[in-house]
Amino acid sequence: NTTLTAMSYSSSRSPYESDRVSLTYSILAAAEPPLVSSVGSSAQDSADLVIDRSFIELSPQEQNDTVYFTTDGEDPTEDSEVYSEPILVTSALVGKAGTVILKAMAVSSNETMEPSPVVTKGYTAIEACAAPEISPQSGTVLVPLEGDRVSISCTGRCRDRKSVV
Repeated sequence: NTTLTAMSYSSSRSPYESDRVSLTYSILAAAEPPLVSSVGSSAQDSADLVIDRSFIELSPQEQNDTVYFTTDGEDPTEDSEVYSEPILVTSALVGKAGTVILKAMAVSSNETMEPSPVVTKGYTAIEACAAPEISPQSGTVLVPLEGDRVSISCTGRCRDRKSVV
């Protein structure tokens, strides 16, 4: 416990000192919050865009800390899921809204320490562009092209992307 004692003082008026006020505080140390990173993301202010089927990784800052997390926007508790492997971002995880709110905290193995502050991160899943289709699959073409054609087409969501040959 730490006691703080304070008083006011004036050099120009009487009475020169106020009454003393003392307060006692218990100073508790907290675990460091976990680090959050994603594989296949693009930083966007407070939310990250992640490609569907990419991973979110949580790392405790202290080796023996346990990380608890939620993906439903609720604050984690020690009853929440324990992080043990990268979290796979899928359409099932993000739901119809296309967004998942990840919240995580670390709990120290040192029982005198409080849990870390909660880290909150929003992710929006985007569909990965399909690979272009090239026809014919392989073979020999004549140059200059006289009737033989090599065509490249994109299907799915990313039809507006340009293919480079």
